Amino acid sequence: MAFIYKQFKHKKRSDDTYESAYVAMYEFSATRPDELDFVEGDELEFLNETDGGFWKALNKRTQKVGFVPSNFIKKKDDDVGAQNADVKKDKLITYVALYDYDGTESGTLSFKKGDKMALLEATNADWWKLRLLKTSKRSNSSLLEGYVPSSYIKKVDEPQET
Repeated sequence: MAFIYKQFKHKKRSDDTYESAYVAMYEFSATRPDELDFVEGDELEFLNETDGGFWKALNKRTQKVGFVPSNFIKKKDDDVGAQNADVKKDKLITYVALYDYDGTESGTLSFKKGDKMALLEATNADWWKLRLLKTSKRSNSSLLEGYVPSSYIKKVDEPQET
């Protein structure tokens, strides 16, 4: 698979590196020579974005460069955004599934259209951590929380007190 590079709009420093620091949310073992191994908690410096969900990054611990799955990392200095600010205020922010989703990757949550979920983290624009609230339509699965694609869910208007 050939990667097509496209420059991501991050501010450059005077030494031609990017200011964007990311941290690994999970361990990743490279399956290709151009991919980068990292463990949970590793600090990664963003270099550029590619098509296909992988970004080129520098692992600050190993000083190696390679491609990393963008949904395994989060912005280091990210305040987690307004969604998590609401979670921290002891408000249960509820979402409903717009479509069925079969979470086949480790840490992802499977759900059915109409399932209700509570937001736990919104640290990445594309993948949010939620807890399943309504299981009546669910297939048998012991995983009740995990990461879901944010485009598959819609916020329910009224937050609940916890």
